[in-house]
Order: sequence, then C-alpha cells, then structure tokens
Amino acid sequence: TQGFGPLSLDNTGIWSNWSEIIPNKLIFLEKICEYGIIEQRLRQRLLLAIDKNSEIIICSKPYLLHGDYNLDNILVDNAQNVTGILDMEHCLSGDPVYDLALFDYYYSAHNLIEHLIRGYSSLDITTARRKILFYRTLIAVGKLAWKHESGHFLDTIEPSVNSLERQIKELLCED
Repeated sequence: TQGFGPLSLDNTGIWSNWSEIIPNKLIFLEKICEYGIIEQRLRQRLLLAIDKNSEIIICSKPYLLHGDYNLDNILVDNAQNVTGILDMEHCLSGDPVYDLALFDYYYSAHNLIEHLIRGYSSLDITTARRKILFYRTLIAVGKLAWKHESGHFLDTIEPSVNSLERQIKELLCED
C-alpha cells in the first residue's frame, strides 16, 4: 500500500506517516476524560507514556492492515487452514504489529501473541512486544470510548481502566 492510516477511495493511506495514529487515537482519550471514565492524573500519565515511547512506532513501509483482527473474522476449514478473512471495512495502511496488538487486546488471556510474533521472522521479538504494549494502550483508550458510547460491555469498563493503568505503568517502566 501507499501512505498510512485509513484508506482513501484510491486505496492510499490518508496520513503522510504512521505516527499520525497517535493524535487520531488521542481524540478518544479526550472523550473518556469527558465521560468521567478516567481521571486527569491517569490522562497525564498516559500522555507521558506516549511521549516516552512514541519513537518505537516509526514505520517506513506501510502494509495493509485488517483493523479488526480477531478470530470472528478468520475463516478456517476442517483442517484448520485459513481460507479467508472477513470484515475489512476497518482496514488501514501501516505497521503490521498494530494488527498483532489488536489481536492481543482481544485474546491476551490465551497467550496466543507469542505464536503470532514468531510467525513474523523479520520482527525483533523485544521490539515487537514493546510495540504491542504501546498499540494495545492506544487501542484500549478507543475501546473504552466505544463501550461508553455504544452501551455495550459497560460492566467491563472498570476492569479495562485497571488494565489501562497497568499498561501505562509498564510503558513508564515502573514496578
């Protein structure tokens, strides 16, 4: 693909670089603050964590990303071969680790991400894990806004905020 971010009608990304994902996701940070989901203290810590780690997401070559990568969107046959990918309306152009982070957001309790990382032979595992943590943090902010706005999974907001706090702590290298 060419360009980064959401795709235009000519299938090129509308951003000039991948780091534009940060201000795009920070829109959701302001929303969850407005909704009273997180306090200003946590907002400030998240902004500090983003600032301290933003260089890790530099991406010079854009790849086609699914944008909603989860098991519900993967078709497999009886032999467990992937036969198709569904639900591409959220596709974008950028860092393939973002899709891994999205998958990990949904399935972190199953520890599947290590298997996926190993499937990308060009990835440095340590860097990939750090990027996944960074992207998962951005994804979590957006998901919190979505949960509030849609009224879905409202009972998971508090545990999601607690998870977000742990991720910020890890990004800031605090014990």
